Amino acid sequence: MADYEPDDLGATGQRIWDEATDEFELTEAQKVILEGACRQADQADILYAKIAELGGSYRVKGSMGQWVEAPELASARKAQAEMRAALASIGLTKPDQDEDQPTPDRSGVIRQVQIRGT
Repeated sequence: MADYEPDDLGATGQRIWDEATDEFELTEAQKVILEGACRQADQADILYAKIAELGGSYRVKGSMGQWVEAPELASARKAQAEMRAALASIGLTKPDQDEDQPTPDRSGVIRQVQIRGT
């Protein structure tokens, strides 16, 4: 598994993988966590695409006919939060980092990874 690279990531997941592995020397354990983060990013993309199919509305009719938030929206937010937490756990980003703020360099490997929707 010395040069392991997942071959079935989506566009966003592959971009994150490529950036991280090109920029940093990661252990095999870190690569396993990175792969999970990449898959979460791809999952968020899929969920946002489903939301886009709603015609730009984040609301759908609930079981009683009331308007509620589309369940895909909460799932997409959760996938993004899990992705950020996984990246933070291997030192690639901070979970609540604002993109406009500089990232403090504690270990020499911290870098903000940009993905769509965060």
